[in-house]
Amino acid sequence: MKRMMLSVWIFSAGIVLLSFFQPFFSVQAQWVEYRVLGDTGDDFWYNGAHWASNPYHRYYYATKKIQLIIRASELQNAGMPPGRIVGIGLEVQRIVSPPTDPVALTIGIGATSLDQHTPSGLQPFIPNVTTVWQNAAWQPQPGINQHIFLNNAFLWDGQSNLVLEFCIDPPATAEYWYAILRYTRTTYPTARYRIWWNGQCSQLTTGYSHATSWYYRLRPVFRFYVQTGISESFPDDVDPRRILRSGEVYDGSDAAHPHPYLKFRTSPGQQLQLTYKIVGPLPSLNPIYIAHETGNPNDTILDYTATGSGEVTFEIPAAKGTAAGQNGALDLSNIPGGSYRLIASYSMPGYTQQWVKDFIIAYANDMSVREVVSPYTNDPPRNFKYPQGVPIDVVAKFQNVGLNTVTEFE
Repeated sequence: MKRMMLSVWIFSAGIVLLSFFQPFFSVQAQWVEYRVLGDTGDDFWYNGAHWASNPYHRYYYATKKIQLIIRASELQNAGMPPGRIVGIGLEVQRIVSPPTDPVALTIGIGATSLDQHTPSGLQPFIPNVTTVWQNAAWQPQPGINQHIFLNNAFLWDGQSNLVLEFCIDPPATAEYWYAILRYTRTTYPTARYRIWWNGQCSQLTTGYSHATSWYYRLRPVFRFYVQTGISESFPDDVDPRRILRSGEVYDGSDAAHPHPYLKFRTSPGQQLQLTYKIVGPLPSLNPIYIAHETGNPNDTILDYTATGSGEVTFEIPAAKGTAAGQNGALDLSNIPGGSYRLIASYSMPGYTQQWVKDFIIAYANDMSVREVVSPYTNDPPRNFKYPQGVPIDVVAKFQNVGLNTVTEFE
């Protein structure tokens, strides 16, 4: 069953308009992969099970925790922009003494001001590491091992060093195995580890590193999976950016009238291409506002080169269409009320994000259906079905979206 959406508009003249339209679903890449090397640029297979640097290493009944520092400069050299880290991957050539029993693996990520581990023997692990991935019955496989944590994404600001933490809790059987991984070298102590026979991951608060041993300057070649792109816009599908007023001009003159914008994160020198248009009233997809480069209405692809790191609010510089005002303002002076749609895109090499948000342009006494309570859908988990021939009550939650407060209606 395809779900239809019902919008109910009540105008000051008492006219009720029922508008059915199909919801629009945008398709975008889930993430972009960045393969991160150490500051030496080395990239090789290493057939070793050294405790300090191999996160895919089981040592009999012991608990093992390691922390690996990755400098921001190494992430930047890989071309990685600020954004939501939603997964990491490690490349396995093969497993020495392949496991028969799975283990409990926990992965954490944190930001740190440290650019290397303090090398003097037993020292505290870096604190404030956030657990992003756990599997109580895990074992490595040849090939790319991906650990995806979309629901626990870690937001990287583009400037902080990162620490990755791996811990295997004590298994029930005494197996010994390790994976042959793709490795890189660093010029600094990147690794700290601890093997513990009588405890669990949460009890390991200190570990060993070393100033000169090359084992502590080894690190797997991590693949970071990053979601980047637009995080907010005006208009949007969330309040208060969801409801605009017919007859108003949105030019940034005050907080109630923002200039049309896109918000996203950048890193220095990052080159982007953006598009932005508004269509409607739905179900019509006719454009009423199309952004373009200043002085060239035919150039509807906006080029942007970042000058710094962090979150940027990019205001639309110019636009054309019946709702286009001066200097990219959104002018609703002659735009009728209804449901409208913002369609934008964010593109960089290897990644394109589609940003699609429905919003409302309201009249003075407008109301909208915020939620249809009845009839129920038959979508999971409800799977509700009505018997044929039985009247169904239509119940909905309404919201004031106009200039005036409506207290009752028929």
